[in-house]
Amino acid sequence: MSENGNGARPSRRQAIDLRELDEVHAFDRRPSPRPAPDTGYAGVAGAPRLDAAYEDVATAVALAEEPDALARDEPLVGESDPDDNLRRYAWWQARDFLRTRAVWLLPLALLALWIFRDNYDPAAIARQMAEQAEIARRARAGFHGTPEPQKFREIVLGLAGMGAAIGSLIATLGIVARDRERGLQRFLFSKPISVTRFYLQAFLINGVGTLAILALMLGLTSLVFFRPVPFLEPMLVGACAYALIGGFTFLLSTLVRFDFAAAGILTVLSVPVYAIASERGWRYPLAVVGRWLLPPVPALVQIAEPTAHVVPGGPWAAVALCLGYGAAYVIAALMVLRRRSITT
Repeated sequence: MSENGNGARPSRRQAIDLRELDEVHAFDRRPSPRPAPDTGYAGVAGAPRLDAAYEDVATAVALAEEPDALARDEPLVGESDPDDNLRRYAWWQARDFLRTRAVWLLPLALLALWIFRDNYDPAAIARQMAEQAEIARRARAGFHGTPEPQKFREIVLGLAGMGAAIGSLIATLGIVARDRERGLQRFLFSKPISVTRFYLQAFLINGVGTLAILALMLGLTSLVFFRPVPFLEPMLVGACAYALIGGFTFLLSTLVRFDFAAAGILTVLSVPVYAIASERGWRYPLAVVGRWLLPPVPALVQIAEPTAHVVPGGPWAAVALCLGYGAAYVIAALMVLRRRSITT
């Protein structure tokens, strides 16, 4: 390989481009049918058509850069490190979460806390539970009632699970479809970076942000009511909800444009489909297929209420089911990103 003018050897990219240009787009030395009026080099009969050669060089370089700029893992000579670019994008992805998702999640969560605090009266709940227990005792129905602290814990777990499900939808809506629709991928991937790593990092950052908001709201709930609230169980429900519903929305965002609406409708539809498939089995093949493809949202109830009988195996089986489905959705989304052009 010959050296260039300043004594440096050409990079691997330059060598590839020049070799392909020499093999595929050789200079056309045929006489130009319409020579330029001046006597410059490009207008002399039999001279190389430098303008066409320049266009071929630009096209070859662009075509050579396009697939590798999105997928290569090792930097070329003179190029920045893709991993370093990915770390730089992490800060901007965190800012994007705060500006476009947290601004919706936080007000909705504060509104739910306000409604909960305004309508929950511990003394009234305790009296109601005592009255129900007394009526059941006189009727000898065997009902002992639910203590008020247990009732409070159940409500907090229910609200945390519902908030985590809605928050997962908001945190992952348009995660891929928005960039494709607005044409932002031309700017995002102007530097060497892996598309799959970029969106996987965005998915993880949004998940961490969603769980951070959930933890913040649990702390605020404890301060508002001046009493301890469960922490580990709601955070486990939130993590499973994000893996399940967020992963499902992530996959839909790589396939369709209106991922938020599609994910919301299919997530709600999965509840009756799961129930029908569990009760009637293969008598309804469509419900069984839907149970395998749609997210098993009822498993979140099993995690929040260990005494429920929704998923065979108890709460830890439900955790494994949610995380397994979530991982499958994320892997499928990454495979779509690798095989489908980000521009279409």
